[in-house]
Amino acid sequence: MTTGKVLRVLFVEDNEGDVQLLLRALRKGGYEVTAHRRVQTAQALEEALSKGEWDLILSDYHMPLLSGLTAFLLMKLRDRDIPFVLVSGTLGPQLAAVAQRVGVHQYLLKEHVDEKLIPALERAMRDVAHRRQGERPE
Repeated sequence: MTTGKVLRVLFVEDNEGDVQLLLRALRKGGYEVTAHRRVQTAQALEEALSKGEWDLILSDYHMPLLSGLTAFLLMKLRDRDIPFVLVSGTLGPQLAAVAQRVGVHQYLLKEHVDEKLIPALERAMRDVAHRRQGERPE
């Protein structure tokens, strides 16, 4: 049974277990993920952005080959405006401030995925939709 809330998700994540955790949280939140891909390098991210249409990007912050902030900036450099949620095991106040300053749509701790992922992604999707319609807040 389809809920009507369908997503194509690009995961910037080095841990497949975390991808499965996020997929479960999305399903639990009423979303059907019809397509997803996991990348963990800048090159793979660039390829995924050029070849796919994504509704959402969920990115880890700390990875050996690519940081979540770099992933966000690469998306912006490609002139893509895809809802981007940074999900981290450890995201202190300084990193959260940097993420907010560069324009990351939403961020949350992995330990709060079950209760905060859906509200965070829905806020990010609303914000991007408003920007696309030219309703930017001043």
